Amino acid sequence: MFEARRKKSRRSAVVVASTIVTLSFAANAQVTVAVSAGVAVPLACDGTQVARWSVNGAERSVTVSGGRIRIGDADVGAVPDETAGATVAIAPDGSPALEFVGPNGRTTVVGVDGRGRMRRWVARGRARPPAWAQPATIEPQKAAVVQLAAGLDFTCARLADGRVECFGKNDYGQLGNGTTTRSARPVFVQGITDAIDIRTYQAHTCVLRANHTVACWGYGEDGQLGQGARASSNVPVAVRGINDAVHISAGHSHSCAVRRNGSVWCWGSNNLGQLGASPAADGPRVAAALAEPSTPPQHTAVTGAGSLVPIEIAGVRDAVQAGCGYGHTCALRRDGTVWCWGLNNYGQLGDGTRTHRLTPSAVPGLSNVRTLAVSDPSCAITMNGQALCWGNNSMRQTGLIDSAATLTPSPIRLTSVIDIAIGPGSHVCARTQTFVGAYCWGDNMLGELGNGSTQQLTSPAPMRDVPSPVHVVAGQNHTCVLSRDGTVRCAGSNREGALGQERMGIGAEHSMPVIVQGL
Repeated sequence: MFEARRKKSRRSAVVVASTIVTLSFAANAQVTVAVSAGVAVPLACDGTQVARWSVNGAERSVTVSGGRIRIGDADVGAVPDETAGATVAIAPDGSPALEFVGPNGRTTVVGVDGRGRMRRWVARGRARPPAWAQPATIEPQKAAVVQLAAGLDFTCARLADGRVECFGKNDYGQLGNGTTTRSARPVFVQGITDAIDIRTYQAHTCVLRANHTVACWGYGEDGQLGQGARASSNVPVAVRGINDAVHISAGHSHSCAVRRNGSVWCWGSNNLGQLGASPAADGPRVAAALAEPSTPPQHTAVTGAGSLVPIEIAGVRDAVQAGCGYGHTCALRRDGTVWCWGLNNYGQLGDGTRTHRLTPSAVPGLSNVRTLAVSDPSCAITMNGQALCWGNNSMRQTGLIDSAATLTPSPIRLTSVIDIAIGPGSHVCARTQTFVGAYCWGDNMLGELGNGSTQQLTSPAPMRDVPSPVHVVAGQNHTCVLSRDGTVRCAGSNREGALGQERMGIGAEHSMPVIVQGL
């Protein structure tokens, strides 16, 4: 309705707003707006219509009722004849103007002129009253980010209103927006408005919904989406048969959920034993393949092994959390112990051996565990804040100087650990109660540790410029942190847009955290 005009009127002209933003409006609804950019609110003229907004805490309003117009408490005249509706334009200083469009193009504007006086302008045809700014449409203010998830060159954020936004790589539909086009700007995942948890690993993501069902999207050729098919999806698909999940996890080629009764159900590939020995998951064939000495375990593949829908993991009935790695799975049980199964070539099962197991086995020496993070390596945090890690240490990600695999849980050099983040890459990050920041260590080739360098670190070192972090996640080539003020900062590779920066491609790395735009 508003257009940029430079023509002069015979009457006094005033620019009412520098930018006008269209918002929806319902009868008698209160509209609170930030007036620094100007806002336009449509009003119907049948019955009583009220638009309200605040300026520095002081409420202002426009009312159309009984054929009269009131701005605040002042009656400013009658509604023009034969006018069906009006638009309230709120200027940057908080003052309003109403534009009524009637028959034959007649336009009536009621507002405040440059001297603070209430004025009324009437024009016909193409002649227009005071110069209005060009309208601009923006999205409503987004809900706050409450959780992050990071995979291979893409990042997702769960919002307080249950929606999910993702950005970065999208060749398999990892962004969930119905396309396979990468985007450095956050885009909304289609159909998700009630997410209460989100997990990702390499190229797929799963969310736990408020009704305790699970939905997944992205790469699905190994059945890790749980939809009953070996197919990727660029929009969320429901995991079949799960309607009482309380915790979820995503791995390289499989996913898992803990159900309300404490049972663990997993789906996807079982080529490395990550789904256990269930006949439905081709357990016997996997056991034979893993036992074959001529094939390196990390490259073992069993064609057709796995399950396209969730199957129960035998031997775990009291789990509170499950975690999926590259080729293994672990569960935290109610008694504070950790049980793992699957691939063990780097000591992923934490039992002091490199023997692969198709049935859950306790990680020796671990007790009183509060939370679990599973990848390569895996880490557990005890009730007293001690963090212990085991598994792959090729990039010193278990915190030991010796790069040999860590076959049993080894304490890292941090105390009072609150949470710990491990992704599909080779670095680890953590937060502690004694430091208002985040620590990271391990691989740093692309600056993913966020300390301004690309040097590998064998012990925890603070990320830089991440004020008051409340959540940290580690992707394969990047790290992201959610701060208490609601901002999200990421460091590492932005080649596919995973840091939320427009400049992508080779050389688009940031060893210092940068703020994600659009969240």
